[in-house]
Amino acid sequence: MIKSDGDIGAKPVVKNLAYLLFKKLLHRDEKSDIIWSHYDDEFIKISLKRLRYISASLYKEFKSRGIKPGDSVILADLMVNNVSLIAVFFIALVSYGCRVMLPMWVETNEISNWIKMINCKCIFAPRAEINRLKGYGREKQIIEMIKDTAMENNIPFYDIEKDFGTKNYLFDIIPEKFSPLEDEVVKEVLDDTNADMEMAIFTTSGTTGRSKLLVYTQKAYLNTIAAHEASDLY
Repeated sequence: MIKSDGDIGAKPVVKNLAYLLFKKLLHRDEKSDIIWSHYDDEFIKISLKRLRYISASLYKEFKSRGIKPGDSVILADLMVNNVSLIAVFFIALVSYGCRVMLPMWVETNEISNWIKMINCKCIFAPRAEINRLKGYGREKQIIEMIKDTAMENNIPFYDIEKDFGTKNYLFDIIPEKFSPLEDEVVKEVLDDTNADMEMAIFTTSGTTGRSKLLVYTQKAYLNTIAAHEASDLY
């Protein structure tokens, strides 16, 4: 467990990840780019406004599928898919309040164990994208094994592109009247999540034996940001 015993209330940081994402911070440029990445061969810049739009839109989709803050989920990244979709989906999930397992490597023989260990409610993966790729036969096998394992454990399997509007949100024109702080779901998340919630579960590489799980709280991440701010690293 990676957590923090520090009192974030005594530092110039925010109370939860959603606050960090949606609230205006005096030292932050509201017009700044947050992520530089790519989609296929296209270089893309994801602005703060765009990231807010993506996250607020995905919040509604999460809620419509019965996914709640505090739920444990698995997000599978097979390393050959577009990192931009994984990045924005991960940000949306953790800021929504989910406890997101993001394995360093998807160990197919461990998926059932992970599901039981974290009480996983559903699995997200880039299945449609993987299946579009030329070659990558092994990755296509793995993605089907992930889906089959979810079905065997009676939990939903979602494609982050086909079942959600993630790609569209990445490139859509943002509505002129977009105002996330007036959005009811965003307001619920701002009020109902807190820094003591577990936000992420990562796996170690497993090069020296069976991989281990590392659990991070929102507070640990927020205090890391506070340390960066104190060092003028923003």
